Amino acid sequence: MAVTVEDLYKSVKDDERYEMKCVAGQTGMDKVVNWVHMVESTAISEFLEGNEIAFTTGISTASDEDSILELVESIYNNKASAVVINIGPYIKQIPQIVIDFCDYNDFTLFEVPWHVHMAGIMKSFSETLTMADRADMEVTGAMENAIFFPLQQSMYMPLFEKNGIDCELPYCVALFFIEKLEEKENRRGTIEESIRHITHDYSGTGRKECFVFSKRGTIFVIFKNCEYGEIETDVHSIIDYLRRMGGIYENVYCGVGRNTRSVRCLHKSYNLALKAMKLQMRRGAVGEPAIFKEMGVYRTLMAIEDIEIAKEYYNELLEKLVRYDELNKTEYVEFLKVYFKEAGSVINTADALYLHRNTVNYKLRKIEEILDCDLTDFDTKVEVYLALKLSELI
Repeated sequence: MAVTVEDLYKSVKDDERYEMKCVAGQTGMDKVVNWVHMVESTAISEFLEGNEIAFTTGISTASDEDSILELVESIYNNKASAVVINIGPYIKQIPQIVIDFCDYNDFTLFEVPWHVHMAGIMKSFSETLTMADRADMEVTGAMENAIFFPLQQSMYMPLFEKNGIDCELPYCVALFFIEKLEEKENRRGTIEESIRHITHDYSGTGRKECFVFSKRGTIFVIFKNCEYGEIETDVHSIIDYLRRMGGIYENVYCGVGRNTRSVRCLHKSYNLALKAMKLQMRRGAVGEPAIFKEMGVYRTLMAIEDIEIAKEYYNELLEKLVRYDELNKTEYVEFLKVYFKEAGSVINTADALYLHRNTVNYKLRKIEEILDCDLTDFDTKVEVYLALKLSELI
C-alpha cells in the first residue's frame, strides 16, 4: 500500500511541533515515497535510490541562490519525491528561482523553521513508512494465500479485515513470467517497487489499488477495483518498463485473468491468467499480453477444468494428423491453422502460403482422407477448429 508525499504531509501538518509548510510543487504530492534521507550536498544526493523525501539544512552549501538551486536540482534529478529545507543560518530563505523550479517540475518543496528538529519529522515519516511496509507485507501474503489456498479463508480473511481491505470489490490477477528471474534476487525488490509506482492511483481518489509480489520466476500484480481499460493500460506499461531494462527482462510473457466478484474468487482469476500466460509462451508471443476478456473462443476453452477431457477431445479429432506429420515430415496441422486463420478461404490460404489454389484443395482433400472427415460440413469444421485451439492450451 503505497504512501505518497501527501499522505506524509497530512500526518504532520496539523502538529504544532513541526510547523511544516508546503511552499512549491503542490501538484507533485501524489508521488510515492519509500524512505527519508538527509542530503547536505550534491555529492550525497547521488546516493538517493529514488522515491525518497530529502531533508537538508544547507550546512554544506553556499548560501547564494545558485548553489541552493544546484542542490535542489540535484536532489530532483536523482529521483527524490520531495525535498524539505530547514530555514536557518545556512539557508535563510528559499530563493524564488528555487520555488519556480519546483513548481515547474511538480517537485514538492517544504520548509520548516530552524527551531524545529527535523529528526522528529524524519522519525515520524519513517514510522509511517515502516507501518505501511508491514501492512503491505501482510496484505500481499494474504493475497498469495487467497490464490493458492482459497478454501482456507482463515489464512487470509482476518488479515484483510485487519488492514481495512474491502473483500467484496472486483479483483483481477495479471502474471508476468521472466525466465531466470529468481537468479536476479537483488533486482526483484526494485522491480516490484517500480511496478507499484506504475500502477499507483494518481487520481488521489483511493479507488484503485494494486498489490505486487514475486514467486517462482513470476511477478504477480493484483488489481483491485479496476476497469479492464485501466488494467490493460497498466499491463502494457509494465511490459514496456521490463523490456526497456534489457537482458532477461526483454523475454516477458504475460497473462491477465478476469475481474472476480470478490477476493474469495481470486484463485479463479489466477487460474485464467496462468492459462493465458502459458498460451503466450507456447506461441512465443514475447511482450504480448493475453487478456482473458479479449481472447474470444479461448475464454470458453480455458474454462474446461478437466484437462483429460480436453486432451481426449483433441486426440479424437487430430491425433491421426499429428502422427502423419511426424512420420511423413509434412505440415498439415500448420496448414490447417493457416486455413482457419484465413476463414476457410482457399484463395486467401493460397495467397498466405504462396501456393496454387489447386495445391490448397489437394491438401484439404488429403487431410479429409487422413482424418476420415468432411471439411465442407460446418459442424466438422467447427470441431476441428476447436481441437486446434485446444492444442495451444493443453
